[in-house]
Amino acid sequence: MTFPRFVELVRVSSAGQAARDTPADQRQALDRLRVSRPGILVERIEEGSGGLSGALPMTQRPDLLRLQALAKARAFDEVRVRHVDRLTRNDDPRERWAIFGFIADAGGVIVEANGHVTDPASDMGELDFAFQGFTAARERKRIRERTLTARQRKAKEGQYGGRPPYGRTYDRKSRAWGEDAAQMKVYRRIFAEVIEGQSLASVAAGLNADEVPTASAKSWTRRKGAKGGTGKWTSGIIGHLVKAPAATGTVTYMGEPFRCPPVVDEVTFKRARKAVASITVGRKPADPAEALLRGLAVCGSCGSTMWVGTGKHETVTYRYYQCRWYRTAKTKECRTFHPVRKVDAAARDALLAWLEGSVIHTAGQQTKRARGSPAALEAKLKALLAEEVRVLRASRSASAEATEAILGELAGEREALKRALEEAKLPAPAAPAGVSPAERAALLARARRAGPADLRVLAQSIMRLGDARILPGNRVELRPTLRLA
Repeated sequence: MTFPRFVELVRVSSAGQAARDTPADQRQALDRLRVSRPGILVERIEEGSGGLSGALPMTQRPDLLRLQALAKARAFDEVRVRHVDRLTRNDDPRERWAIFGFIADAGGVIVEANGHVTDPASDMGELDFAFQGFTAARERKRIRERTLTARQRKAKEGQYGGRPPYGRTYDRKSRAWGEDAAQMKVYRRIFAEVIEGQSLASVAAGLNADEVPTASAKSWTRRKGAKGGTGKWTSGIIGHLVKAPAATGTVTYMGEPFRCPPVVDEVTFKRARKAVASITVGRKPADPAEALLRGLAVCGSCGSTMWVGTGKHETVTYRYYQCRWYRTAKTKECRTFHPVRKVDAAARDALLAWLEGSVIHTAGQQTKRARGSPAALEAKLKALLAEEVRVLRASRSASAEATEAILGELAGEREALKRALEEAKLPAPAAPAGVSPAERAALLARARRAGPADLRVLAQSIMRLGDARILPGNRVELRPTLRLA
């Protein structure tokens, strides 16, 4: 008897649900399914067990990205979830069908904890998934509408439902505002130092030196989607607090104005705003040579825009590329900072290699086309997968240590084969359409002698956002789009 290979996925929408042991309920339901439906467990994906909205697109769902990777390797026969809506509740049907598609490509089926099977290969399975996905998305819309309506009604009735501004407290039962004495003292200190002429950075540095608790962890200044503050005051936090209308005692919730205890009067507020404006006026624009791939690169893991950040160690200032989701992403790749110096050196080599058109350029090194055809490599991957299944079946009679060691070796071989397969599938380098050999030679000569600023101008002339991908290890993959006048 052949047992199906299965992957389990556990997800809840919020940290509050995680705290209420909702993930534990899902695990218990899936454990019971193992008893009634025996099989070989490949992996239990739990990146979403701490709180991950099902409405997010796939690029922001590390659990789905992992499931997609397993699907590409055809590593499972079943995807087991408590309910189909654990996979997605996205309003966009294209996002829902993308998940359906890669499960279908893997030849797998979706099995719910109650035993219901959705088979993408059948007409009924397609209809079933469409109906369940639509129902889940519609229910999410209704929840959102009910929540919004209730908040608006309470706001009109005079009940504030937002997070109290920094320095203020609010009791929802009595609807009474109050002051946090320690925070109000810090807030007024910020206004006084800004009016005295101190920069936002120096004010933040002073608060950090005095070990004042930061406002970023539990106040309205926290960025949307952030999981918590950095523990340090920054110029951005100081600027938010100085410019906030709530400082004068006015806060808005659901379109309704509320009065809260003021921090300063109108005159002091305007003086501080004017002082901040005088600091920012005349600021020099960013050095065009500071980052070669600014506005051109995307994250090699999720495809999102890469930003350029600045850090300082003692007297040395350094810059780095970072994924726009580095604060909230749960994948290691998206949380990695890539030094601009190393990435730009790799990008320069890759750009020259592309112009020369002689090698496949990836990651700061020029690697020759992988040996072996894609078909041969896929066959090797399939054989390796069969070997893993054999090891798993024999694991009952072998020690856990031996089984883990063998699976570790097989996992290493699998990753190497995947990389070789990706390289084998890369298109052969070709001259850009419409570019004569003379123009190509001129571009190459220009790139070879260009300094940082000139190379940046050249890169902007032949590339657009997304033509550069920053990969783990500060590697770079370029696919320029040549645009000549």
